[in-house]
Amino acid sequence: MRTYYRWLDEVLTDEECEEIIRFGTTNLETASTHGEKVGNRVQKIASWLKRKSQVSWVDAGSDLDPLMGRLVSNLLAISRDDYFVNLDYVESIQFTRYGGGLARYGWHTDSSANGLAASRIVSATVELSDPDDYVGGNLKIKIGGANYVAEKKRGRMILFPSAFPHKITPVLTGTRHSLVLWAHTKEPSENQC
Repeated sequence: MRTYYRWLDEVLTDEECEEIIRFGTTNLETASTHGEKVGNRVQKIASWLKRKSQVSWVDAGSDLDPLMGRLVSNLLAISRDDYFVNLDYVESIQFTRYGGGLARYGWHTDSSANGLAASRIVSATVELSDPDDYVGGNLKIKIGGANYVAEKKRGRMILFPSAFPHKITPVLTGTRHSLVLWAHTKEPSENQC
């Protein structure tokens, strides 16, 4: 598999981005980090220091299925054509809102040694907000010891191997909305979920 990040412009129109933002902001919940233990105060504080955002989910069967299907098709095609890996399962798509109070997500990877994240191969984020509507909120990706800042562009899909460390820098003003997709070679078993 190649070791770089890739992007596709105009995977969504401005109107489609607005439709997704309206849908995603209706059922927001506080985001947590992978493996956060409920009830453990130290873990909750560590999670808050690392990640401050809100999320909701775009599950199959929603009114957004045609748009999400197009995003999944793009993700699978790039995985096959540019990363040379055939993937055929994508998790429920995460909508994320970074707004107010230095919302952020510190350095992390989307893969791990166990659980659902253990079989993630390629990750993608789709920029939904106009970059003129917020300051900060940059996607940084670490590749071979160097940090790359992905250019902000509404409707752009950015793809990278799930094992790459990446982060969202603090949003200083305004609000950043995005989608996150994770692709696997096959549907994970129930004991992974």
